[in-house]
Amino acid sequence: MKDATYEMTRRSHDRLAKIWINQPSYFDKSLKDAHTKRFLAHLRKGALVLDAGCGLGKEAKLLLQNGLRVISIDISKGMLKEARKLVPNGDFRYMDMTRLSFKDETFDAVWCFSSIHHLRKAEAAKVMKELNHVLKPNGILTIAAKEGKGWYYNVTRQDGKALKRFIKSYTVSSMSEMLADNGFKLLDIRVQRSKIRPDWARVVAVARKSKGRQ
Repeated sequence: MKDATYEMTRRSHDRLAKIWINQPSYFDKSLKDAHTKRFLAHLRKGALVLDAGCGLGKEAKLLLQNGLRVISIDISKGMLKEARKLVPNGDFRYMDMTRLSFKDETFDAVWCFSSIHHLRKAEAAKVMKELNHVLKPNGILTIAAKEGKGWYYNVTRQDGKALKRFIKSYTVSSMSEMLADNGFKLLDIRVQRSKIRPDWARVVAVARKSKGRQ
């Protein structure tokens, strides 16, 4: 059973989906393009990618446009509804990252952007193990999370209600450690800072799965 924080964040995402679909990203397009290029450099055309925590489907659309096959998952039905509108040809599934229903070594790569930071440390560890299991040997993982230390509740007000989302921040050091602890070899890691929101930055990493199951 998920804790109250997990369910609170899921419900907030359900309500925020219709608002966010029309809002610009916090990050300059050039940053996303540069990171996508680093990710694609490790993959062949037609590689099968898991978009873990796909949100509104914007990254799924980008990956499909670059010739990849993509299966996208999320626990927010509101987000999935908007994603299916944005990407009619996408494969979007309601699924929990902590309990993936794919066979081991299914995917060539995993794209996990701005989703793991909504989980507490113990739940994040479960996700990392799940991602390791579904990746093929030498598979590629790209992961991004809020940069910083500690955790907090992000609050957005809508129709007089406070919608809270749990966020656990990561440093370059803590992200690197989490990857190493779960059987990944770090290939690239950097901090991207938002021009729209100076208080918002994210740690973005690319890693390769070590051979064998963790």
